[in-house]
Amino acid sequence: MFDGARPGEFVETAPPRVTLRNAFAHPFDSAIAAARTCYAPRLISPEEITDKQRTNIGAATFHSGHHTVYQHAHFEFGLENVSRQFVWSFLHAHPFYNSEQQSQRYVRLDRAQAYVPAVSLFFDEKRTPAKS
Repeated sequence: MFDGARPGEFVETAPPRVTLRNAFAHPFDSAIAAARTCYAPRLISPEEITDKQRTNIGAATFHSGHHTVYQHAHFEFGLENVSRQFVWSFLHAHPFYNSEQQSQRYVRLDRAQAYVPAVSLFFDEKRTPAKS
């Protein structure tokens, strides 16, 4: 898929972005939107949820055991340009954190979106390594 690509052609770099998506005026619609986001190439908003989705997706997620979508009960943030490693190693360590993320099985990756930090954050080009 990436054969012959120029450096950076398939990777879009941008700083991490955090948005407050919902303060839960309609918590059930937020749960259904979170469930739909798992299988969509974009974030689904609660305003997009229909009566049919409330009935069908609500029942399907609950009866299949996909209960994490119902834990979005207070605030919901959209995180973009962060790695799955960050989500897994940092955010999942907090007891009141819960996430839904795009499926790597069902959503096609046409262009990677990632934050690529500046080399200067990790290496001081003026310093030389200490000699032992």
